[in-house]
Amino acid sequence: MRALATWLVAGAVVVVGVAAVADAVRGDRGAASWPSASGARSGRPGGPPPAIPNRTSASARLLAAGAAGVLEVTDGRCRRFRLRLPELAWTSPSGERQARCLEPVVRAPGGELAAFEEGEDVIAFSDWPGWQARFEGTAPSFRPDGILTFLRHGELFEWSGRCPGAARLVNFRTEHEVRRCVRSVLSRRVVASKLRRLGLRMTAYYLTATAWLGVREVATVVRGRFPEEAVVALFENGRVRAVFPSYGTRLGRLEGSPAHSYLAATLAYSSEIVVLDRRLRVRQFPRGVAAVRALSWSPDERWAAAVTPDGVELFRADGRGLPIHLALHAARVEWR
Repeated sequence: MRALATWLVAGAVVVVGVAAVADAVRGDRGAASWPSASGARSGRPGGPPPAIPNRTSASARLLAAGAAGVLEVTDGRCRRFRLRLPELAWTSPSGERQARCLEPVVRAPGGELAAFEEGEDVIAFSDWPGWQARFEGTAPSFRPDGILTFLRHGELFEWSGRCPGAARLVNFRTEHEVRRCVRSVLSRRVVASKLRRLGLRMTAYYLTATAWLGVREVATVVRGRFPEEAVVALFENGRVRAVFPSYGTRLGRLEGSPAHSYLAATLAYSSEIVVLDRRLRVRQFPRGVAAVRALSWSPDERWAAAVTPDGVELFRADGRGLPIHLALHAARVEWR
């Protein structure tokens, strides 16, 4: 427990050096790829949109606050609708049924490639040629340049185009076919070594979530054997740039904003969130926003929409004002 006690008192934003990460991939069981007969949407109409009982009052608050855009709302029956803000007017008379809707799907910039987690595997797919590949891993995410990354055994890997001659290659098929191989980005050994130098002594050093803030800048949740041992560590060009300590609170998902100015981290006990800036400084704890199931940022990064069991909460990134509640039951939302 001495390691845990040491870790709990060490929480500060720091700047330190980190050595280069290893390229070897251990325990790689490869990837299987195959053509897919089903895309991301089935195209069948799914009936009228859900009701919003507090439409009038919520719309007035959104108009006064300057919120705008379109929310793509997916309900629990896998129907997708478009909701225009601030009027809260449905622009799709009937919902389009989605073949994949309840899995948290992440998409590459440009949208040609996407991926989601299924058990202990990641499934990458491309709508256009109907291709997909399954491989061992969790927590898929994309770098801003479109490179797919994932976690395996608590370490960060990528599907790289920089492949040695003996590497096992997999063809990724989008509009253009490219060959990729698995490459290590951050090993547990490196993460442990560098965080220990900061005095962050934990019982283990497992990566459990990631969010890319730049091509070479990734925020990671690092967890010990105890779930309450957790920090968010920001790596840039192989160096730890900042650390956000959870002070004994479990950390869950990470969700970066479109231009990478903000990062939302889920506090796992109550699924509340904390909004950080790109140097992991706390900007706000959105009031009254809890049990968050999914989150989406507005394209201009001024707002975020959080899906909860009671509806959808819209809150400002700068922390001004109270969240605006929509009495709208949804599985997921995407702000367009």
